[in-house]
Amino acid sequence: MRILSFYKPKVASMHSPSAEHMSQMNAFMQEMTEKGHYIAGGGFLPPDATYSVSLSGGEFEVRERTSSGESMGFGGFGLIQANSQAEMMDVIKRFLQVAGDGECLVRPLMDEPPPQK
Repeated sequence: MRILSFYKPKVASMHSPSAEHMSQMNAFMQEMTEKGHYIAGGGFLPPDATYSVSLSGGEFEVRERTSSGESMGFGGFGLIQANSQAEMMDVIKRFLQVAGDGECLVRPLMDEPPPQK
């Protein structure tokens, strides 16, 4: 099973993580890569400017959304692989121990397209 997880720290920070914290996170990501769990991920920069791209009636619209308190507060994301839900929960719990207080929003991904009827 694969999931997309978004990490939301308990207390949002506008500062970069410490070198020690980055070292711990890099070691964790290396371990999870070697075990086949970590596919991709990364931290989000502070939301100075984000963009919304939409399509309606064949017309694209690109809007800049400056930080005005509308940030969802996510600190990063991970695309994770595991053999079972129990193993997935172990990976998420280990991640939170390294990342710190907060929560992960976990969304399972389709492994293959749904069957055609």
